[in-house]
Amino acid sequence: MSGRPHAPRAHSVTSVIFPEVKVKMSSPLPSVGTRLCLHKHLATIRYVGEVDGTKGTWLGVEWDDPSRGKHDGIKDGKQYFSCLVPNAGSFIRPVPAIDYGRSFLQALTEKYIEAFHGAEKPEVVVLGSSNGAIQVEAVDLDKIRQKFAKVERLREISLDKENVSSADPEGLIRTKCPSNHPSTPSRCGAREADKHATDAKGVDLSYSLIPSWDVIALIARELPLLERLALNNDRLQAFSSAFLATNAFQGLTELELNATLMTWQEMLDVVTLMPILKQVEMGYNRLTKLLPARYPDPFDSGIEVVNLDGNQLSDWTDVCRALAPFTRLNRLILSTNPLSTIPTRDGSSNTDVQPLPQVKHLALLSAGISTWESVDALNSWLPGLESLSLSGTPLVEGKSLNFRNGTHPRCPNWTYMATICHRTGPVSPCSRQYTHQSSSTYRRRAVLPLFRRPRALQD
Repeated sequence: MSGRPHAPRAHSVTSVIFPEVKVKMSSPLPSVGTRLCLHKHLATIRYVGEVDGTKGTWLGVEWDDPSRGKHDGIKDGKQYFSCLVPNAGSFIRPVPAIDYGRSFLQALTEKYIEAFHGAEKPEVVVLGSSNGAIQVEAVDLDKIRQKFAKVERLREISLDKENVSSADPEGLIRTKCPSNHPSTPSRCGAREADKHATDAKGVDLSYSLIPSWDVIALIARELPLLERLALNNDRLQAFSSAFLATNAFQGLTELELNATLMTWQEMLDVVTLMPILKQVEMGYNRLTKLLPARYPDPFDSGIEVVNLDGNQLSDWTDVCRALAPFTRLNRLILSTNPLSTIPTRDGSSNTDVQPLPQVKHLALLSAGISTWESVDALNSWLPGLESLSLSGTPLVEGKSLNFRNGTHPRCPNWTYMATICHRTGPVSPCSRQYTHQSSSTYRRRAVLPLFRRPRALQD
């Protein structure tokens, strides 16, 4: 995977003193890349082996929560492994308390199917909201269990934080979850008989222990109606072969990859295997730039919504250059990025970057936009823009801007409501005189009232 650290053939890491602990190994050591859970904290193994100056085997791990880390994989000047996030690494012993996860079907069964009690007498149930203070008797709970045990009826499967780590043997998910429907869409879009296919259209595998896209593909192939897939906060290695993705994501339309630390290029390599994908979320991935990137030739993406919320993108032209191949992009979310200025496209250094005429909705909530000149510049970059969200930016923070019955004085083609601008007419360039007039209007209608004393105080 591009941009991913590679574990060296050597040994482990740390900048702390290791206690001498004797560990009795009763099972094979995990391999590099394995995911684990220790005391409810997730990590990825980056190194397995000895550490100079200590005895026994250590696991060099990178914690999903960087605050648990102690170093970057370096001890006494020797680097044993690398981390995606600085100082997110540490060493742990391969103790029995480590959970290496369970299969998709095991997690599904344990979460959604409760064992039948077979009790003839009423069962005692403790009301959860009473902290154990209220107990009631319930009759025929097995009938209720039987109703909820029909996992084939599930439209949405939520297995986030369930420590899923592996797929099941081929065909087992379909066998255990027979579909209610006599037929299901094939991966090619046609209807075909399939009596062993769950009806699930959405699956959430966020915060999982799944190590790679290979495992994701094996699970997805068992879910022929899958349309929505959430993999937030996962750490996934690239496909070992694109062949494994064949017929796995043919019906997928929405993909969530927030906080996965995937690069822009890694995301592109994945979405090209999803022919009808409409929406992709890549928020909170510490992205500082979207380029350079290798686009397939030709790049025919049907993606309409891109969410880049919470990254570290500061270059507007870099964003536009990277998104130019997304010819059907309709909605762009760049909230909570340090975008302080948007230059005009007619500047000498920006003429080579193509505009994004298909984008109609732009979200810049809590971004760094601080001048109306940046808002004006959007006319040249996004000529088809219809709505703009600016809540939380320095431009409007703390100001009560609400022009429900009129238009925004700076941009008369935009209706301004609760810091969301909606364009109402064709775009025309602002003249110097109009710019001065609209600025004066803005100060008179929006800024000055903020500093006027209430009439009661004036009296």
